Amino acid sequence: MNTFTAATRLRAAVYGKPGEDGGAVLPPIQAPAKAVGPPRPPSSNTGVSNTSEEPKATGASLTCAIHWLAFTVRRPVAQVLSLVCQYGHRYAGPGGEGTFTSPGYGGKGYERVCKGWNGIKVYYSDGRDDVHVEIPGEACEFAGPEGLINLWTDCGGKLRRFDVAIDGLKGADGNDLDPAEVFDMAYNRPECVRTKANLAGDESVTMMQNRKGKTSYIGAASSERRVRIYNARGPTRLELQVRGKRAESYGDVLEGLCVSKLPKVIVGLVRAFVDFVEPSSNKSRSVLQGWWSSAVESFDQIVTSIPKIVVTIESKWQWLQQSVRRTMAIMHHACVGDQAWLSRLLAGGESDLRLSDHLMIQQARAADWSPPLPVGSNSERGLFDISPLAEARKFLGGV
Repeated sequence: MNTFTAATRLRAAVYGKPGEDGGAVLPPIQAPAKAVGPPRPPSSNTGVSNTSEEPKATGASLTCAIHWLAFTVRRPVAQVLSLVCQYGHRYAGPGGEGTFTSPGYGGKGYERVCKGWNGIKVYYSDGRDDVHVEIPGEACEFAGPEGLINLWTDCGGKLRRFDVAIDGLKGADGNDLDPAEVFDMAYNRPECVRTKANLAGDESVTMMQNRKGKTSYIGAASSERRVRIYNARGPTRLELQVRGKRAESYGDVLEGLCVSKLPKVIVGLVRAFVDFVEPSSNKSRSVLQGWWSSAVESFDQIVTSIPKIVVTIESKWQWLQQSVRRTMAIMHHACVGDQAWLSRLLAGGESDLRLSDHLMIQQARAADWSPPLPVGSNSERGLFDISPLAEARKFLGGV
């Protein structure tokens, strides 16, 4: 059964104006004298074109770009905001680039977020020593590859998400590549797609279409790597989204990268995840399809390795206090008349324990391990004795 679905793509307006919704406008941070930044390129043609310094396949006219960058850094939030503002002065143009707004909420597991130039966001929490920086497509377009790489290396963070884009792909008929062709190959003719994704998975190959155009996906939405090919905003674009440990492993490839080498790196990373090949009995040795070969054959795959994740009782506790403690506090105060909810929750988790979990428990008991005081808590008041909550209850009439 064909999994083609039609849907309307909605893009939420998430970037508020200074002071909107009661958000406080943070004072501008002084930055160096403004440098004249490059003119803003069109959104569908942003990045670095293939140059004569790199081998160029016959018929290839590719433009490569970094389309999304997110990283986590262990530095004071004031230092990170200052660095981001410096790059804003350099690339974002006049007006507002040195000002951050704080809407009064957080996200990504952090208590607060500051919004800056062209949608850039900085997430942080009181008592935590890490800060998360998210640079979406619009900000990437302004800063350009060199600005993005320099900002990331200056902050000294670990990559958490890294999206790259390739424009200029042509199909077998010589016209712009049709995303529907890619969907047909991946879903109906998987022997034509050599990929790390599990094409047999229910969510690994999907397509959506609306009045603006078509978008095809290879790879599950929850996976660390996913390719999407769309023509909704003009010429067909191929994007590779990389997250988690896989994105972190790409840091070694990007650090100190000369921008003129970016097309080779981007195409190499894409090819390490997906290639379009002629059908054969041995897919690993299949030759590339003509349209794909003419664009990428001169670029070798760039394969990165991911260190094995070691789960410990300490890492479990760190995740618990960073991701769950707020929800636990909410439940504690919401269920005043029924504190048995915690016992029921633990009983349910008991039935889910695996052999590796029991081994971890045994090791923790043997080491006489006990959890440290949660970051940001007050030992004198206790974990759940939160005075702001008492003030909120008073404001709500004792609820």
